[in-house]
Amino acid sequence: MIYDIAAIPTRYNSVQFRSRLEARWAAFFDLAGWKWDYEPFDLEGWTPDFLIKGKVPALVEVKPLYFAGFETLSINQAKVAAGKAFRTASNRRMFPQFEVMVLGAGPFVSEGTWALGVMALEHQLSGADIAELHNGYGPYVMDYAARCGSFQYRIGGQHDGDHHIRPVGGDGPSDLWREAGNKVQWHPHRLREVAA
Repeated sequence: MIYDIAAIPTRYNSVQFRSRLEARWAAFFDLAGWKWDYEPFDLEGWTPDFLIKGKVPALVEVKPLYFAGFETLSINQAKVAAGKAFRTASNRRMFPQFEVMVLGAGPFVSEGTWALGVMALEHQLSGADIAELHNGYGPYVMDYAARCGSFQYRIGGQHDGDHHIRPVGGDGPSDLWREAGNKVQWHPHRLREVAA
């Protein structure tokens, strides 16, 4: 895979990230009200970029992939990355407690619905699925669920039978993504303050 987003080390929320894209995702999670850990542990051959601590915890790999516009190619690349991560975690017997998800260069629209990334489906299924974004319930601005797998909010835990799962409308995800970008952008005046 060839990536065209440079990995610029970035500090956000007292955490040093290996890339600005990872830091931006952390800011997005914060804005959505999600709890997370950065590089939570090392597995043989894979260190997850994040652990999203929802009702269904997810190990997350961030790749600089653009899903919109090149959706088929990028999603296939994400499925390969998710499959590798899933196999690594499976070999360590980390399931059923974790799902695996690959996030790209930001939220995207897929088949008319806002999406978060590509999931290596939960332990009872095989293959890959799209993690669709939905309106959050309770303290969460947003939540996500598998498009074709279990229709359960992964952060809050509500099920479709509870009638809580509602697709995000409008530009909510892109607005949150833009705000997350503002939180992690480079500020030359901050560099001068640190040097002084």
